[in-house]
Amino acid sequence: MNTKQSFYQAQMLQNLKQFQKAIDMFELILIKEDFGEIYENSLLSSAECYFEIWNYQKALQNYRTYLWQAQKIASRDHIMYRLWECYIQQNSDKNALNHFKYIIQEYPDSQYYEKAKSKLNKI
Repeated sequence: MNTKQSFYQAQMLQNLKQFQKAIDMFELILIKEDFGEIYENSLLSSAECYFEIWNYQKALQNYRTYLWQAQKIASRDHIMYRLWECYIQQNSDKNALNHFKYIIQEYPDSQYYEKAKSKLNKI
């Protein structure tokens, strides 16, 4: 199976909520694949899977790496929101507040602005 096929299979597992199996496949792709679209998408998808299984440290690591390495980022507001959620879950208030401020400043029209604001009021 080539890397592209492995990626689509991992995505299928992610969609079926078989997150650990998907992570295992995405991580293999990250080891085998050079930087590029499949690598970047695997990095982001693995971050999403780690988030879903509450491994916020690994999710943070992969989201940050994705932001640093990706050539094209279509959903930066989503990623910043996910980083914010990870920091909240880890009780890292300073980092969470910094990401919340970033969402407010850079994405006031984003769907994540209201979500973050609502969650912040509950904390």
